Amino acid sequence: MDSQVFPNDEIFRGLRSCAERFPGIAVNDPANGVSTSYDQLIRNLVATRKSIQDALPASLFDGRGRLLDNSIWVGLLSPLSEDFIVGCLAILSIGGAIMPMAPGILPEEANHFLEQTEASLLLVTSGQYEAAAKIHQHRQLRAAVPQRHLHVVTITCGHRDYCMDTAAHLQIDDTLSLPSNRPGLIVFTSGTTGPPKGAVLPRQCLYPRELCTPDNRRVNLSDRVPHWLGGMVCTLLPLLTGHLIEIMKPGSPAEDYWELLKQQRVTKVAWGPMTLSKLKQYYDDHLNSLPSTELEPYLSGVRAIREIRLGSAMPTATLVEFWDRLTDVPLQMGYAATEAGGLISMLPNVNPTRTSIGRPLPDVEMKLSEGTTGEVLIKGPRIMLHYLNDEEATRAAFDDEGFFRTGDLAHMEGNEFVFEGRASSDFIQVYAYRVPVLPVENALTSLPYVAEAVVVAVPDGGIANQLGALVRPRPGAGQVLLHRLHSDLSRSLPAYTFPTKLRVLQEEEILPRTATDKVNKKQAVARYFLGSAAGAVETCKMSKNGKEGPQKAWDWAGLQ
Repeated sequence: MDSQVFPNDEIFRGLRSCAERFPGIAVNDPANGVSTSYDQLIRNLVATRKSIQDALPASLFDGRGRLLDNSIWVGLLSPLSEDFIVGCLAILSIGGAIMPMAPGILPEEANHFLEQTEASLLLVTSGQYEAAAKIHQHRQLRAAVPQRHLHVVTITCGHRDYCMDTAAHLQIDDTLSLPSNRPGLIVFTSGTTGPPKGAVLPRQCLYPRELCTPDNRRVNLSDRVPHWLGGMVCTLLPLLTGHLIEIMKPGSPAEDYWELLKQQRVTKVAWGPMTLSKLKQYYDDHLNSLPSTELEPYLSGVRAIREIRLGSAMPTATLVEFWDRLTDVPLQMGYAATEAGGLISMLPNVNPTRTSIGRPLPDVEMKLSEGTTGEVLIKGPRIMLHYLNDEEATRAAFDDEGFFRTGDLAHMEGNEFVFEGRASSDFIQVYAYRVPVLPVENALTSLPYVAEAVVVAVPDGGIANQLGALVRPRPGAGQVLLHRLHSDLSRSLPAYTFPTKLRVLQEEEILPRTATDKVNKKQAVARYFLGSAAGAVETCKMSKNGKEGPQKAWDWAGLQ
């Protein structure tokens, strides 16, 4: 295949359309000193694609230059950058499927993924070449294990003009097609205690949605790690629809976010509770007390944002109220899942008193297992095809009608789905009580002296579990004890949901997190409640007769 001739599908038609309509900057990465146009992206794509074609043997391709089905997987080792974008597009342009890897991945982990997918190609940035060499060295140590030869190719991101005509760089062959349900991406998930499962997603999950116009073009902040789905789709999809991508290093401190917002450049963000919370905390601690003339540029920066989408987990009412007060636009809620290929439903205007996840997207079928309540079940064109090499897990993930089981519980209110929590982890069994975690965490973080709170199940052989609370106090909060928490929580929660174990987090103590930035609750329990850590935990017993201090209706769910 000519390195300048591309497949006829939504991805490359969208890329060509964007290059024709928006000649200016497409990707801005100030930390790395990079500002790139669509034209330059295409030039770098052509160069990288040619490097791949030159490196791989012809036997891995069909007669049209597409990777054969048994050679479809390509590892991608790159941080969030222009290189990452070019690498993704290069893989897709030869009919490959992207296997993004964390830049800090261990050689053993990388080789596990490469062996599981039988990948023949690892695409890397120049800054990751040393890591690639260690991966290759680890493979050599496992020479007794039969495995494919691994070709390592460096992504080309230069500024050499191949020609000045953008159209010549990206010619689309109308006869060269790729099925929309062909594997396009694999995201590894739910593997906190060992090798994770790989969710194989169709190429269609990376198709651009409605193309933007000059009037509604946004500056989209890309600030998530790109080796999980949220970071991938929040970078590639906006770029392919025409939005300008502003790259910010994932995990940047809150101060850097506020300084960026102060420039009034960013107009579209997608943030989870962790980012929302740390920005709020910085505002409360450092900005709120500034003179109005110094504070106003920061507030103007927030008001410049035209789209704010919340996601990854349900934010607390306190967070929603804070951001709703600062912004000039309604806060949106996006409900998504890795195995769903991204967004499932949208709520255009968040109500802080309800946990609604809105209505499904037009091409998504969404229902509840028990009619108006139960587990959320979904069907759609972006749903995962299967788990890699795991037929049993794949069968278990779908019901008899082919709906994917999300593991989330919800109920209907009118035509909206209202989130209740995870079927497996957001309800904790305590004696005869099934305690919902989300309302307890919301109530704790709403207390004026609590900066951060997580509720966990602490194993207890007598009553199944005790409800543990990890609480980080605000500066000057005074002593935080269970008695104080119970007294304050009694205004909003039934008594059976009160924590019976409390661990107060010190400033330097951090909560363990998964690759998707959610608190790893199993590790948190082990670190802060069990073994030698138990000495720093305050404990009280759950009252067996249901009478502990003043009572109100339903304090013990009618089971006392």
